[in-house]
Amino acid sequence: MDYVVFGLFILASLIGLAALVFGLPGTFIILGASLLYGWYGGFEEITLKIIVILVILVLIGELIEFLLGITGSKKYKSSNRAIVGSIVGAIAGGVMGAPFFFGIGAVIGAFVGAFAGAIAVELLLGKSL
Repeated sequence: MDYVVFGLFILASLIGLAALVFGLPGTFIILGASLLYGWYGGFEEITLKIIVILVILVLIGELIEFLLGITGSKKYKSSNRAIVGSIVGAIAGGVMGAPFFFGIGAVIGAFVGAFAGAIAVELLLGKSL
């Protein structure tokens, strides 16, 4: 049984790595897999210290990704309001999409919501597409 659980842990971690290539939140998948595997093993192989380090690394990675997204949008002349609209839209879209496609709808909803939020704010500000 331990080999099966370890195999599932490796598989989930590889799926998380693959998700990163497509801009999906693979770090959270890897963190979740590590947390579950640590819990299954009584936190002997993957200790709570390792889990805390992984949480810190995930948060740092997400913060860097967020800041780079803002930098990229500033490069293409997005307004601060459009950035806020994008963030609000992503959160709203993620929440509304979560019940669909076994939770994967949250990712799709976040993408659509971010786009719609930024576009809506820019149009409200009188800018053209």
